[in-house]
Amino acid sequence: MIKRISAILLAIVLAVSIAAITAYADDTKPLVFDGADLLTDSEEEALEAKLRTYSKNNGCDIVFASSEDIGTYSSAERYVEAYQEGLNYGEDGVLFLITLSDEDEDRRAIFATCGKCTKQLTLDEQNDALKQAKSALKDGDFAEAVNIVFDDVNNALPIRLAWYMLPLAILIGFAIAMMIMLIIRGKLKSVKMQRGAASYIRPDSMHVTAARDTYLYSTVSRTVRETNNRSSGGGGGGGSSSAGASMKF
Repeated sequence: MIKRISAILLAIVLAVSIAAITAYADDTKPLVFDGADLLTDSEEEALEAKLRTYSKNNGCDIVFASSEDIGTYSSAERYVEAYQEGLNYGEDGVLFLITLSDEDEDRRAIFATCGKCTKQLTLDEQNDALKQAKSALKDGDFAEAVNIVFDDVNNALPIRLAWYMLPLAILIGFAIAMMIMLIIRGKLKSVKMQRGAASYIRPDSMHVTAARDTYLYSTVSRTVRETNNRSSGGGGGGGSSSAGASMKF
């Protein structure tokens, strides 16, 4: 019986572990769109791997994009919002975009967020990331700049707990409890089950001298009076993108 329980626990733990490893195996969507060719091939590949890791850890799409200009859009803010909406990824995400020519023909770095990331990545945190990267942006060291920005973004976003962590923790706790119980049981081999409680009572140690009935509880029934007051409500929400902090450089 003990061996059977141990085998079942081991099988469950292995199954959950395999699910944890393969949970993101089919996640192949690109996260780097370097339209302005600011990065070398090796820099782009390294950034892609980093953003994929950050996206998994935070449970959202973290994307970098660059463009020569904002096209026919009236502002860089509207352009970055439209760009993020056009990606058609998950409901939650962060886009950091660099354009070499905004509506004033200036170089601009700008954030856009959607879903839960709109609240999780505050404007102050976005501005701090831009300030940290400002020197690298001005010097044209775009690989250094985007790495600074996304490291700050990753630090600001809360780490997502994967779906399998809670059941895995329960299984581990159950397995530990079972091992403790088995150890205790092994030390109690000399103890035998008793059919009655007589052997646990010391002879002549209990004498009943008086008896009486005492009512400890009472039952009270109550009826709710009906009223004519009524209330109703409703609500909803959306996950549209929103332009965030930006900086000319």
